[in-house]
Amino acid sequence: MKKKIALIFVGIFLSGLIFFGVRACLLNEPELVEEADAIVALTGGKNRIAVAVDLLRQKKARKLFISGVHKDVGWIDLSKTLESLPQELADEITLGHIACDTKGNALESKDWIERNQFKKVILVTAKYHLARSMTEFKFVLPDVEIIPYPVTPSQFKTNLFRSAQLIFMEYTKFLMIQILHFFKIESIQVKLQKDCVQ
Repeated sequence: MKKKIALIFVGIFLSGLIFFGVRACLLNEPELVEEADAIVALTGGKNRIAVAVDLLRQKKARKLFISGVHKDVGWIDLSKTLESLPQELADEITLGHIACDTKGNALESKDWIERNQFKKVILVTAKYHLARSMTEFKFVLPDVEIIPYPVTPSQFKTNLFRSAQLIFMEYTKFLMIQILHFFKIESIQVKLQKDCVQ
């Protein structure tokens, strides 16, 4: 009986993993993006910042907040990763140096969004990371409209094994977050950058 129950749980887990992985892989950067009050970009992968700055350049929002920037990295360092950045755009960008995990990203961004009284935000992150990010942001910002903007990481095009690894790890984290939110468990401490191994 126990073996049968275990097999059922494994089957459910694997079915969910396949659905999660296929859905993540099929996400693409939208051709049309509606305008919002602000853009939030989460660090942790290539192309995210460049995509977010390009959205700002297209005037899809008035402000950009980059969450989870390393405490030793300033705007000059970050701007070197971009092809070009007009000064007028740089003035509309704020760096967040507190968060180092997704929950921290949501809380750090929440503070900035509420201080600026924004009601509609574009969230830019890797497509495999989008489901968990949306869950965390909607949980702490229930009255703010969050528009997802998935970015395809370079390894998704070149490294199948690494892509599968990322999806598996992200799926387990996504499940954990769903369980914590379902049971309203909020006692787990948010990691701050001083607690992180960088």
